[in-house]
Amino acid sequence: MVNYFITQLKYLVIYIKLKNKIKKKSLDNNYSKKIILCELNNFSSFQIPIFYFLNYFLHFFPYEIRGYYNYSVIKHSIEENYFIFFLRKYVLNIIIKKIYKLFNVKNFIYPRKVFDQTKVKKYHNKIVNLKSKKKLTNFKIQDILIGDLIYDTYCKKFGEPTLNFDDKRFSKLVRESINQFYFWLEYFKNNQNIKKVISSHAVYSYGIILRIALKFNTEVYLISLDRIKKLNKRFPFEVHHKDYDLNKFNKLDLKKRKKIYLRGKYILDNVLKGNEKSFNIVSTLKKNSFLKNNQKSMIKKNNKIKILISPHDFYDAPHCWGDHVLFSDYYEWLKYIYDLSIKTNYDWYIKTHPDLVGKLGVYQRKSRVIIDEMFNNQKNVTILPPNYSNYRIVKDKIDFIITCHGSVAYEFPYFKIPTITCSESNPFINCKFNIHAKSKNHLKYIIFNLKKFKKNSSIKKEEIYKYFANRFVFYNTNNWLFNFLEYANYLKGWYRRDGPELYDYWLKNYEKMNTKKINLTIDKYIKSGDILMNKEHLN
Repeated sequence: MVNYFITQLKYLVIYIKLKNKIKKKSLDNNYSKKIILCELNNFSSFQIPIFYFLNYFLHFFPYEIRGYYNYSVIKHSIEENYFIFFLRKYVLNIIIKKIYKLFNVKNFIYPRKVFDQTKVKKYHNKIVNLKSKKKLTNFKIQDILIGDLIYDTYCKKFGEPTLNFDDKRFSKLVRESINQFYFWLEYFKNNQNIKKVISSHAVYSYGIILRIALKFNTEVYLISLDRIKKLNKRFPFEVHHKDYDLNKFNKLDLKKRKKIYLRGKYILDNVLKGNEKSFNIVSTLKKNSFLKNNQKSMIKKNNKIKILISPHDFYDAPHCWGDHVLFSDYYEWLKYIYDLSIKTNYDWYIKTHPDLVGKLGVYQRKSRVIIDEMFNNQKNVTILPPNYSNYRIVKDKIDFIITCHGSVAYEFPYFKIPTITCSESNPFINCKFNIHAKSKNHLKYIIFNLKKFKKNSSIKKEEIYKYFANRFVFYNTNNWLFNFLEYANYLKGWYRRDGPELYDYWLKNYEKMNTKKINLTIDKYIKSGDILMNKEHLN
């Protein structure tokens, strides 16, 4: 509570400084018939970009901008009592709302439990009685996909590695999610002139309003300091392999394409050689996992095939890329791999992610505990420490890597080590430098016939360079608003950018901001019709 008030005081100082700098637009939106909904949250890394994004649209038309609260369900109950609701709406974060009003946000909407519970009960009973994780993942209400969001919200909110239909908390979560769904469905029906919705995330219950907006043919944008992305009905996910369209890169003139390719090659070469400086450009880890060191080898010296399992964080939106198809979530995948490992005569190894920076590491460590318990008594599986260097793994000549869609899928093929992916919703699905399992039976066949796949493995490093250059150079737009390295150094870590300190950085550089250039960048992106912002929009 003390920290809350200290933070609010910081925001009060920021508000006073901003009020003296920002010239609020005088909008005659009493006659406006067009509405923009803008997410109300506590992320500075969202709030500052939307100042410029909203002003870009207001330059063309006096939209009425309404803020919408989007923490219901994922953070707290949508069925909370009126006293708590009153505090949340009129007392808590009042300074943040004042800052939003400086950004021309007129009022704020808070979703509540809908009056008519008939449809809520109907769909609640349908979902809790599905008893199938796969069916839940693809569950729709009125042709709007919602099951994957409920699934991921359950794992995140309750810290569970997978879904439990018999959990009473799940039943309550379903009811609240459907209430939120119908609240926003009715809102859009009653406000037919909502033209745009601007959000920070498309995962968990945050995504419910976005899926409904798409149903009403409303433009939906995800905004951050790193990117601008426009969602669509076909792929309404936080990320998707279609985002990184290689055709855009291939259509660049030869000079641009070569420059981007060589930049990607330089970064990747240095990252995988353990160069800390280059590593800081692209990673969220505390240390480069390919740093060279003198660690003692934990890889057994024998003639058995050796496989490294590279697991995922169970709680971090397992469906953020879409439906994996093969498995319902990361935990189900790992259980399947465990069962296969028992039936083989291979040497298996498992290494969890090294600690991520800031709060990102909390759930990673929780996943690690579950993984250790799962594999602790499996004799042919060796649990490697999370800080065990990938350089050491490469040096000890591991034979195969297996993952759903982790970065190991391009890192280890770089060293001619075949990597098996186990998800159809992964960014490497169209890459030939991986072995892609197409079904559970296919995965089983691959595992039981590894010698055959080792022999037929054909990995071209040029394809890896091109993939990396496209995704991490051409589609890297983390300088679209601020200089990434500059603000990261100012905050002593980019992951600290969601606090009031980012406003301090902005205020110090406010007069230096090239608003004309920022508007041109946004304009080029909007008019291009592209899903994801890329380097071409920045030039």
